[in-house]
Amino acid sequence: MINRNWIPILALAIAAPAHAQQSPGEAAVDPDSGVSSVPAAVSTTISYKQQCYSIPTESASANISLPVKNRPIHLMATNNTAEFEGVAEATIVYSSAGFFQWVAVDYWSGAVKKGSSNTAYTSIFATDSEGGVTLELKNASTLYIVNMQPITQNVCLTMTW
Repeated sequence: MINRNWIPILALAIAAPAHAQQSPGEAAVDPDSGVSSVPAAVSTTISYKQQCYSIPTESASANISLPVKNRPIHLMATNNTAEFEGVAEATIVYSSAGFFQWVAVDYWSGAVKKGSSNTAYTSIFATDSEGGVTLELKNASTLYIVNMQPITQNVCLTMTW
Protein backbone atom coordinates (compact mmCIF):
# COMPACT_ATOMS: atom_id res chain seq x y z
CA MET A 1 0.00 0.00 0.00
CA ILE A 2 1.35 3.43 -0.94
CA ASN A 3 1.49 6.04 1.80
CA ARG A 4 -0.18 8.99 0.04
CA ASN A 5 1.64 11.46 2.32
CA TRP A 6 4.88 10.58 0.52
CA ILE A 7 3.64 11.23 -3.03
CA PRO A 8 4.24 15.04 -3.00
CA ILE A 9 7.69 14.50 -1.47
CA LEU A 10 8.59 11.89 -4.12
CA ALA A 11 7.30 14.15 -6.90
CA LEU A 12 9.42 17.03 -5.62
CA ALA A 13 12.46 14.79 -5.31
CA ILE A 14 12.31 13.74 -8.95
CA ALA A 15 11.03 16.99 -10.48
CA ALA A 16 13.44 18.84 -12.76
CA PRO A 17 14.97 22.10 -11.52
CA ALA A 18 13.08 25.24 -12.57
CA HIS A 19 15.80 26.17 -15.08
CA ALA A 20 15.70 22.78 -16.89
CA GLN A 21 13.99 22.69 -20.26
CA GLN A 22 11.48 20.00 -21.14
CA SER A 23 12.27 17.85 -24.16
CA PRO A 24 9.52 16.93 -26.65
CA GLY A 25 7.67 13.83 -25.44
CA GLU A 26 9.04 14.21 -21.90
CA ALA A 27 6.66 14.05 -18.93
CA ALA A 28 5.71 17.46 -17.52
CA VAL A 29 5.56 18.06 -13.75
CA ASP A 30 3.13 20.67 -12.44
CA PRO A 31 5.20 22.81 -10.01
CA ASP A 32 2.19 23.51 -7.76
CA SER A 33 0.77 20.01 -7.38
CA GLY A 34 3.85 17.92 -8.19
CA VAL A 35 1.68 15.78 -10.48
CA SER A 36 3.35 14.32 -13.55
CA SER A 37 1.57 14.03 -16.87
CA VAL A 38 2.66 12.08 -19.93
CA PRO A 39 1.88 13.74 -23.27
CA ALA A 40 -0.63 11.83 -25.42
CA ALA A 41 1.98 11.32 -28.18
CA VAL A 42 4.09 9.03 -25.96
CA SER A 43 3.16 5.35 -26.13
CA THR A 44 3.23 3.55 -22.80
CA THR A 45 2.29 0.17 -24.27
CA ILE A 46 5.01 -2.48 -24.38
CA SER A 47 4.73 -5.08 -27.14
CA TYR A 48 6.63 -8.30 -27.61
CA LYS A 49 7.02 -11.13 -30.07
CA GLN A 50 8.74 -14.47 -29.55
CA GLN A 51 9.67 -16.99 -32.22
CA CYS A 52 11.70 -20.18 -31.90
CA TYR A 53 13.57 -21.71 -34.82
CA SER A 54 15.00 -25.15 -35.47
CA ILE A 55 17.76 -24.43 -37.99
CA PRO A 56 19.44 -27.31 -39.85
CA THR A 57 23.19 -27.25 -40.35
CA GLU A 58 24.51 -24.84 -42.99
CA SER A 59 21.16 -23.12 -43.45
CA ALA A 60 19.18 -20.18 -42.10
CA SER A 61 15.95 -19.41 -40.29
CA ALA A 62 12.92 -17.88 -41.90
CA ASN A 63 13.08 -14.14 -42.55
CA ILE A 64 12.83 -11.95 -39.46
CA SER A 65 11.23 -8.56 -39.98
CA LEU A 66 11.31 -5.92 -37.29
CA PRO A 67 7.80 -4.88 -36.24
CA VAL A 68 8.37 -1.10 -36.18
CA LYS A 69 10.60 1.49 -37.82
CA ASN A 70 12.45 4.33 -36.14
CA ARG A 71 11.89 2.89 -32.64
CA PRO A 72 14.34 0.87 -30.55
CA ILE A 73 13.69 -2.86 -30.35
CA HIS A 74 15.36 -5.06 -27.75
CA LEU A 75 16.26 -8.46 -29.22
CA MET A 76 17.11 -11.34 -26.89
CA ALA A 77 18.27 -14.68 -28.25
CA THR A 78 18.86 -18.03 -26.59
CA ASN A 79 20.50 -21.04 -28.18
CA ASN A 80 19.14 -24.13 -26.41
CA THR A 81 21.17 -26.75 -28.28
CA ALA A 82 23.21 -29.06 -26.04
CA GLU A 83 26.93 -28.23 -26.12
CA PHE A 84 26.24 -25.01 -28.05
CA GLU A 85 24.13 -23.13 -25.45
CA GLY A 86 24.39 -19.38 -25.37
CA VAL A 87 22.58 -16.08 -25.10
CA ALA A 88 22.95 -12.76 -26.87
CA GLU A 89 21.11 -9.48 -27.05
CA ALA A 90 20.93 -6.26 -29.01
CA THR A 91 19.08 -3.00 -29.16
CA ILE A 92 18.36 -2.35 -32.80
CA VAL A 93 16.58 0.29 -34.85
CA TYR A 94 15.43 -0.11 -38.43
CA SER A 95 15.48 3.35 -39.92
CA SER A 96 12.99 4.57 -42.49
CA ALA A 97 16.13 5.64 -44.39
CA GLY A 98 16.66 1.91 -45.08
CA PHE A 99 19.40 0.73 -42.72
CA PHE A 100 19.85 -0.93 -39.33
CA GLN A 101 21.71 0.50 -36.33
CA TRP A 102 22.52 -1.60 -33.26
CA VAL A 103 24.47 -2.16 -30.09
CA ALA A 104 24.85 -5.84 -29.20
CA VAL A 105 26.45 -8.24 -26.75
CA ASP A 106 27.95 -11.20 -28.59
CA TYR A 107 27.94 -14.46 -26.60
CA TRP A 108 30.86 -16.13 -28.34
CA SER A 109 33.36 -13.28 -28.08
CA GLY A 110 31.84 -11.50 -25.09
CA ALA A 111 32.30 -8.26 -27.00
CA VAL A 112 29.97 -5.31 -27.09
CA LYS A 113 29.46 -4.60 -30.77
CA LYS A 114 27.91 -1.67 -32.58
CA GLY A 115 27.05 -1.17 -36.17
CA SER A 116 25.11 0.61 -38.84
CA SER A 117 24.49 -1.16 -42.13
CA ASN A 118 22.11 -2.33 -44.80
CA THR A 119 24.62 -4.78 -46.28
CA ALA A 120 23.64 -8.46 -46.52
CA TYR A 121 25.52 -10.97 -44.35
CA THR A 122 26.53 -8.37 -41.76
CA SER A 123 26.66 -10.14 -38.39
CA ILE A 124 24.97 -8.53 -35.38
CA PHE A 125 25.76 -11.18 -32.74
CA ALA A 126 26.54 -14.87 -32.18
CA THR A 127 24.20 -16.94 -30.01
CA ASP A 128 26.35 -20.01 -29.43
CA SER A 129 29.53 -20.96 -27.59
CA GLU A 130 31.59 -21.28 -30.79
CA GLY A 131 30.42 -18.33 -32.91
CA GLY A 132 28.78 -20.44 -35.62
CA VAL A 133 25.15 -19.38 -35.05
CA THR A 134 24.68 -15.71 -35.84
CA LEU A 135 21.95 -13.13 -36.27
CA GLU A 136 22.68 -11.39 -39.57
CA LEU A 137 21.24 -8.93 -42.02
CA LYS A 138 19.73 -10.89 -44.88
CA ASN A 139 19.17 -7.76 -46.95
CA ALA A 140 18.45 -4.06 -46.43
CA SER A 141 15.20 -4.73 -44.52
CA THR A 142 15.30 -8.28 -43.13
CA LEU A 143 17.28 -10.31 -40.58
CA TYR A 144 17.82 -14.06 -40.24
CA ILE A 145 19.68 -16.53 -38.05
CA VAL A 146 22.44 -18.50 -39.79
CA ASN A 147 23.64 -21.90 -38.54
CA MET A 148 27.13 -22.99 -39.59
CA GLN A 149 27.42 -25.64 -36.86
CA PRO A 150 27.49 -29.39 -37.74
CA ILE A 151 24.10 -30.07 -36.09
CA THR A 152 20.63 -28.49 -36.03
CA GLN A 153 20.45 -25.48 -33.69
CA ASN A 154 17.41 -24.46 -31.64
CA VAL A 155 17.27 -20.71 -31.18
CA CYS A 156 14.52 -18.58 -29.63
CA LEU A 157 14.34 -14.88 -30.38
CA THR A 158 12.29 -12.44 -28.29
CA MET A 159 11.66 -8.84 -29.35
CA THR A 160 10.26 -6.10 -27.14
CA TRP A 161 9.38 -2.59 -28.26
